[in-house]
Amino acid sequence: MNIRQSVFGEIANRTGGVVSGVDVEALLRRFILFDSVVIKSDTLREVPFLIRAFGKSGFQQLLETGVLRISCEQIGVITGMKRDGVPTVPPSHFTFGMFEIANRDERLRGSLRSLQGIPGLKNRERELMEEAIMSRLERPPSDYKIQLQAQIESDVRSNTPALRVAIQKRLQQEFGEFVSAVEIRVEEANGRIFHLITNLPAAHGFSEQKTHELLESGISAVANLNQRIAEMNAYSSITRFTEDEAPVLFGKFAGIIGPQNPEPIEQQFGRVVTVADLPHFAPEYSSRR
Repeated sequence: MNIRQSVFGEIANRTGGVVSGVDVEALLRRFILFDSVVIKSDTLREVPFLIRAFGKSGFQQLLETGVLRISCEQIGVITGMKRDGVPTVPPSHFTFGMFEIANRDERLRGSLRSLQGIPGLKNRERELMEEAIMSRLERPPSDYKIQLQAQIESDVRSNTPALRVAIQKRLQQEFGEFVSAVEIRVEEANGRIFHLITNLPAAHGFSEQKTHELLESGISAVANLNQRIAEMNAYSSITRFTEDEAPVLFGKFAGIIGPQNPEPIEQQFGRVVTVADLPHFAPEYSSRR
């Protein structure tokens, strides 16, 4: 599937953090603009609202035709590993892990019990609807978590520009636009533990704890961005990025494209030519016709 033919994202409305409805207008726009819509679901709590909005037969048709697809994964990145509530690494050090919801199918089937409250949906119809939903849930590849963690570690190891951009953005949010430029150097210890060395304490007088919090905000931003990109790849879909996320996203792209830029190589070769006093290769064009 062409990634631009499908869109991935949430459609839930929330009240006090609890799903209280769905954004039907946004969903209809996506139906018009894309061949398929992949809902990033909150343990299937949107389903009763979708059935009420489109009707039983309409919802079933959307599922059966693949116009509506549902993903319900509770997978996340751990950026602060702890044991008995105590960090496993010193401040300004980071190591990564992944977590996933336990008893996934049992929890999802428990959420679908709310279908009992839909008027006119008989028990047998509800059972068939539950099976249809569960059997059609979109799942990421089996190596999704492994690949995601590896990509996050690769970005931190290479000191991706996105990391500095994210921390700079956090600083500006807290202390205003005119703050010192963030400098970061990354050292990797044994066991994939990353030590971030920065100018934040010297430039701003931050404590060890405050420095760690700021660095962790950058680490989290890089991890979240990588997860968004991994979801796009897993479901062959594009996803929305807000204008506020653009600087970190461009920082990520800079880290990818920058090493492939031929200009530094050309400049280096030019310096070699100058130092070695090699002849110039540019042809001399005559002004005569």
